Amino acid sequence: MNKAKDAAGRRVLPAAVLVSILALSPHFISGCFFRDVGYFFVPELPPWSTDVVKSYYSLELGEATSPQVLSAYRQWVEQYEKPSVSHLISHTSDVVALSGRKKGKYKKYFTMVAFDENSLTASRKYLFIVDERPKRLFVEPWETVHFECRMKPADPGGSYTTANEKKIAVLRSVRETLRDDAEQIAAEDEVINIGRLMANEILEQVIVKLESATGLASRLDEPSGLAFEHRSLDRGRLRMVEENGIVAIKAIAGSAAKKSAEGFATDSYDDEPI
Repeated sequence: MNKAKDAAGRRVLPAAVLVSILALSPHFISGCFFRDVGYFFVPELPPWSTDVVKSYYSLELGEATSPQVLSAYRQWVEQYEKPSVSHLISHTSDVVALSGRKKGKYKKYFTMVAFDENSLTASRKYLFIVDERPKRLFVEPWETVHFECRMKPADPGGSYTTANEKKIAVLRSVRETLRDDAEQIAAEDEVINIGRLMANEILEQVIVKLESATGLASRLDEPSGLAFEHRSLDRGRLRMVEENGIVAIKAIAGSAAKKSAEGFATDSYDDEPI
C-alpha cells in the first residue's frame, strides 16, 4: 500500500485513518479535538525542529562572532518569516538570540549565543524548543521540551570527594550561567523568558535527583542519559558529556522522553529530534 507523505517526504496517515483514531482520543471527547486536529491534518510548515537544531549545531564555539551570528539570524528570518511564523532577534553586547513562534503559538523555540569579552567569539550556545501539539497521540502529557547547551562552565572551585559532587557543581554552574545570559534579554522576549524558566526547572530536577542518591552521576554520560521525574511534564532525560573542558548537555522532557527510552546523542540529531 502506498503511504502518503508531506512536502518534506515524511509519512503521514490518511485523513480517514486519522479521523478514526482521533475519534477515540480523550482530546476528542473533551472537545479539544476541534481546536487541535488541524495540526494532524495540515503538514507543519518550516522551519521544522530539525532546522532549528541544525542552526544550533552550525554555530561553532571559539569561531563565530556577534556580527556573523546576527547576519545568520537575519537570513533565517528572511527565509522563514511568514504570517503563521513569527521571529524576534534580540541582542546585547554579550548575547545574541533568535526566537520563534508557530503552530498558533503552540510551538516556541530559540537559539542563543553568548560571547567571550576578550576574544569576542562565541563561548556558550543554547537551544530550546517546546511543542504543545507534537504529532504524537495517546501520550500524556502531550507537551514536549528539548533543551541543549554547550559551554566551558565556570570553575566551581573547591574539592570533591565523589564524581556526583563534581557533576552537581557543574550543573549548578551551567544553570547560573544560563540565568545570567538569558536575563540580559528575557525582559524583551517572552519566548526566551519561558524557555529559560523551563530549562532551569529541568536542570533543577536533575540536581535534586543527583543529591538524593549517590552514584547516579555515572549515568549522565551514558547514551540513554539520566532519567528523572519532572513536576509538570511527568518525566525527562538528560545527558551531559565533557571533552576538552567543554560541557555539552541535551535534555528532553514530556512526550519526547517517553518516546526516547533508547537514549540520544549530544553531538547529533535525527529526523525527529523531539
